[in-house]
Amino acid sequence: MRRYTTAAAAAALLLSLTGCGSEPDVAACKAAMGKQLRDTMAAGANAPEGSRPAACDGVDTKTLERLAGEVTAEVIDSTQLQPTATP
Repeated sequence: MRRYTTAAAAAALLLSLTGCGSEPDVAACKAAMGKQLRDTMAAGANAPEGSRPAACDGVDTKTLERLAGEVTAEVIDSTQLQPTATP
């Protein structure tokens, strides 16, 4: 269930990210996207609709798609439960 929520949040994030500009800070954009995804996951059903982080202004669509995939993978990996040893 958590993966579906994460995937839905990532899809909403990606759909909300479009635009153009000059020399954006891609690292800042990625960090903002990660924070937004973590906040959305924490809020669960009470999460507000996704929006483009200001740090992503000017980042092209192809880069946003790549960043969204990276951020989603990193957040999912960081939230996975660690397996417990069996006796």
